[in-house]
Amino acid sequence: MALSRTRLQDFSALAEQLRPLAEARLFVDYDDFGNYTERREAFTDGAAAALAGIDTSPLYSWGMLPPAAIGWRSFVGLPGRVAGLPGGYLAGAEAVYGHPHRGPCPAFDLYWIAARAHLALARALDGLPEPSPALDAMSRGVRWRRPAYGYVIGDAATAEDHLGVETEVLLRASVAVARGEMPLIRTALLSPAQIPKKGKFVAGVSQWVFAQLTDEARASILRQQLPSARG
Repeated sequence: MALSRTRLQDFSALAEQLRPLAEARLFVDYDDFGNYTERREAFTDGAAAALAGIDTSPLYSWGMLPPAAIGWRSFVGLPGRVAGLPGGYLAGAEAVYGHPHRGPCPAFDLYWIAARAHLALARALDGLPEPSPALDAMSRGVRWRRPAYGYVIGDAATAEDHLGVETEVLLRASVAVARGEMPLIRTALLSPAQIPKKGKFVAGVSQWVFAQLTDEARASILRQQLPSARG
């Protein structure tokens, strides 16, 4: 990888959590010339036969990213089905790099996790990133409550400032996943094109993305804003 990762975009801890649960891994990146490259690795015999059926088009249809997205990350959960595998998630992370000729370039490190592993996945989500003691205590109290879906809106202008929103999105997502539900998960929406159009989702929104939206879109998000779970 020619583009360097920031401290926040080092996903080795994520790999430690998700690799034992996964049947396959999908890594999507840019090469030195600004072209997408993909690497696919199967961890089980069933996954080896099904890897060709993993549809990566949703990764490319999330729209062009603005320059302000460079340096950001988002933990991602894409529910779906793959031929030959039971329903589950592509779960992992997105990191946005700055390419000298292509501008913002998203890279994805994703793991296919079968639905039957939903309890273990919920525990992994609950620990990414490492929660504060207050959030950890709160998560033990809310894990089995009815999940809530919608947007967690923050006031962050930088990826570092967005970490509180990130933790809350993952906490709420873990509640849903523990119940066997499969919402779309994005800890940071990085362009208006990434706003979910339908279905169940838990997504984080920063103020710099919120400011790009139309009045109608902002009103819609505010109607679906999730109250803080810390209150």
